[in-house]
Amino acid sequence: MDQYTVASSMVLDYLWDDAAFRAHFYAKGYELRDIAPLVDQVFRAAYMQFLSSLPPAEVRVIRRDVIDELIIEMVENPAFEGTWHSWDEAYQERFLAVQSEPLFALRLMRLYAEEASAAYRQAFDAYEADAAGR
Repeated sequence: MDQYTVASSMVLDYLWDDAAFRAHFYAKGYELRDIAPLVDQVFRAAYMQFLSSLPPAEVRVIRRDVIDELIIEMVENPAFEGTWHSWDEAYQERFLAVQSEPLFALRLMRLYAEEASAAYRQAFDAYEADAAGR
């Protein structure tokens, strides 16, 4: 799983705590265990669409804040600091992307849970309609 799939799964779990979000799926006869396997197939794309719908400048600020907090936490750990500095810049960037995306996604939920909920419900509804048409 890549960082976007992990993030989309975490967002699904976060949204599932909302009664209105769950009700959308319960009304169709689905439980979380039924839709969770669709994370890569349905909800990753929903997460990416949700991200692209947000104000780019605000997204950059939030992402930068999450990454800065992550770097500070890692570098303040003496056991990790040497490891961090032994990596080349490309590896550091990839590591940060993988580690930060799920944290970034959860931070976005504080501000944009309704928008994420709509994107996830719409993506599932489109998937369901497509599956019914086959």
